[in-house]
Amino acid sequence: MATKMTYVKTALLALALCSALALQGCSEESDTNSQASAPQAAAAEATSTNVSSSLRISGFGPTPVKAGEPFNVQPNQQAALWVRVDQPLDGTDAAVYLDGVKLQSYISGNLITAAVPASLYAKAGQYALHVAGSKGKQSYQSGDVQFIVQ
Repeated sequence: MATKMTYVKTALLALALCSALALQGCSEESDTNSQASAPQAAAAEATSTNVSSSLRISGFGPTPVKAGEPFNVQPNQQAALWVRVDQPLDGTDAAVYLDGVKLQSYISGNLITAAVPASLYAKAGQYALHVAGSKGKQSYQSGDVQFIVQ
């Protein structure tokens, strides 16, 4: 039963990711097959480093990924990750940042998907991941979570 529920959750998340990309008019990037571990979930609850508005990452994936192996491979052969935040970001210029690099990101409500260049998962390690952006004069940035490459 648990396996069936995991499959259903994964299928629903994959559908949500594909929908998010379709809404952005992009067929190049998006899916997940894992959840953040307890330590990562705790780290995701870290308070925002933003002055204007709080933003928290409530989940992301896939994690961990293997060094040099593309994950959530898109039609253009590029890897993709997903990040869920605690508030909708439609109408903002939000983007995912991985190891300080701004990723091409797509927003649908509180779900953000992003294309990940191969250079950012080529080596094993833990890389800081956060979401930042603004809407009008209000800016925001989540706390960092650790994206793990094994």
